[in-house]
Amino acid sequence: MPNEDGTFLSNLNPDDTLIWLGGGGSQIVNINDPTDADWDEAEGDQVLDAGVTFGGTTYAAGTPLTPNYTITFEDGEGVTYVMSGVIFSNNLNPSTTQAVVWQGNIPPPGTELTVISESNPTRANALDYTTFVTCFESGVPIDTEFGPIPAGEVEIGMRLPTVDGALREVLWTSQRRVCRQMLETFPRMQPVLIPAGSLGPGVPLRSLLLSPDHRVMLNSRIALRRFGTPNVMVAARFLVGLPGIRHVIPEHSVEYVHFLLAEHSAISACGLQSESLYLGKMTLRSLSPMKRRALTKATERHGLEWATSRFRFLKRREAEALIATHTKNGRPLVEPAASGLDLKVA
Repeated sequence: MPNEDGTFLSNLNPDDTLIWLGGGGSQIVNINDPTDADWDEAEGDQVLDAGVTFGGTTYAAGTPLTPNYTITFEDGEGVTYVMSGVIFSNNLNPSTTQAVVWQGNIPPPGTELTVISESNPTRANALDYTTFVTCFESGVPIDTEFGPIPAGEVEIGMRLPTVDGALREVLWTSQRRVCRQMLETFPRMQPVLIPAGSLGPGVPLRSLLLSPDHRVMLNSRIALRRFGTPNVMVAARFLVGLPGIRHVIPEHSVEYVHFLLAEHSAISACGLQSESLYLGKMTLRSLSPMKRRALTKATERHGLEWATSRFRFLKRREAEALIATHTKNGRPLVEPAASGLDLKVA
């Protein structure tokens, strides 16, 4: 596998080709990173949560795990794959790659890959632990101006009622299928099952699946006291562990769907308010070059701003503290409308 050279990239060059043979050993690891949600080459606090044996060597809990380069490849049919090298130590330059991780789909064994581009996985190019899937499962009913429609059938031009009472047009959509093998290999990509009524009375109205990083809106007086607003956005994976809420692996695959509106908003899925596509730094990384260009054109055509939202996003520790307080006091995470709390966001 490629090693890191003295330029903070790999020793490959654009247009170089290699063949992915597959096979070899694989291992699921959990990384303890108290700082943020990014896996950054320049940070030294990203360590193994538990010991692991890889390549005949045992690495103890607390061993640093660091990405050393990221390469985007393309196969002969134009399908892109993104791979990062990994070392079991803090940042070294140059370094000998000890393992690799694929961001998204893994190429089939025997695939010839051509280097398209490279990046140094730090700061803006740091990797997201969730492997960049943030969207609705295609079967989730989404409220539209015509009534509930499965997410996979929502089309550009349809209008969706948002939490502020407006009808907002869908400007762009994208779908991505993730196979069972990928979900088994990368547990952090597994959809989150949110059972009916698990967040509050009738919220959601029926069980639904969301991608692990898809944010849902919680609404409570406790949130108001803690954060100055009753409405906060929390990643679905932060809810795992509450009664009934868990990661699941569908029998064959899961299909995720993005919706882009004129601004980041909350839309209703089975009575649960959850986010439309957020134009953050990880969004572009999750898309193929073709879809990336299409999204960029859509944002330019409609004059949309990147990385802006009216909502308060909670970090894991904030979400855990909020959930613990609700659990202790026996309060739902989404209070009923009759409670008098305003769901609208100024």
